Amino acid sequence: MNPPVPVIPKGRIRSDIIKIYHDTPANGAHFGRDRTINKIQQRYFWPG
Repeated sequence: MNPPVPVIPKGRIRSDIIKIYHDTPANGAHFGRDRTINKIQQRYFWPG
């Protein structure tokens, strides 16, 4: 069973999460769009 995934509302928090995952080497920084999105989706969800 997978752990619960926090739902992130629209706004600055989403932008901050994307920036952290894009810019931080420990999170797979600069390894491409698909890999960055995959890493984010493992921890967070937002509709749309």
